[in-house]
Amino acid sequence: MTTPPMNSLEETLVASPVIAIIRGASSELEGTLNWLMSVGVRAVEVTTNTPQWQQAVALAINKGFAHVGVGTVVTTDHVQQARDAGATFTVAPGLDAQVALACSANGLIHIPGVLTPTEIQAALNMGISTLKLFPAGPLGIDYLRALRAPFNEVRFIPTGGVSVASASEWISAGAFAVGLGGALTGSGAGSDEQTSIYLRSLTGTQTRSQNDE
Repeated sequence: MTTPPMNSLEETLVASPVIAIIRGASSELEGTLNWLMSVGVRAVEVTTNTPQWQQAVALAINKGFAHVGVGTVVTTDHVQQARDAGATFTVAPGLDAQVALACSANGLIHIPGVLTPTEIQAALNMGISTLKLFPAGPLGIDYLRALRAPFNEVRFIPTGGVSVASASEWISAGAFAVGLGGALTGSGAGSDEQTSIYLRSLTGTQTRSQNDE
């Protein structure tokens, strides 16, 4: 299977190793997106089980995020809808060959979810080496370290149970980026200054933010 080049998304995540996951309806979406931009997040994922998710994708694109993706992509219909909405990448909770093939055919970067060595090997055999480690939180950072021993070429993005406070530990342990959900996009997101400090540190905007004050 031929997969679209990851170069642009990779470059974005190297500079700002966070994918902010928007799941569920929120009347505060626009404010949340503005805050995410202000703390240096450059990649946003909107899940298909979010009401009116296509409109949320459009809003994120209009805000100027470098990459806007669609998550919980579990059918080929979702792939078509993500392409039509203007997404540049898709994310799935698991590994599905038909979904991956549809993404490749539609020019979309696909990041499938994996947990076991068998699933990782299957993804590599499909030509996919940027993978969502899910659910990462319950198994912990030591599990990521253990996986990276035989799979050092894989770009793991731990997601599910990863907190803002622990994100830097995951990165230090070898994660390529982290997927962060409720703490970033839930009700009242952006009101906790400590969360903003953590994110600015992760995305390299801490110094610029302080200099601008």
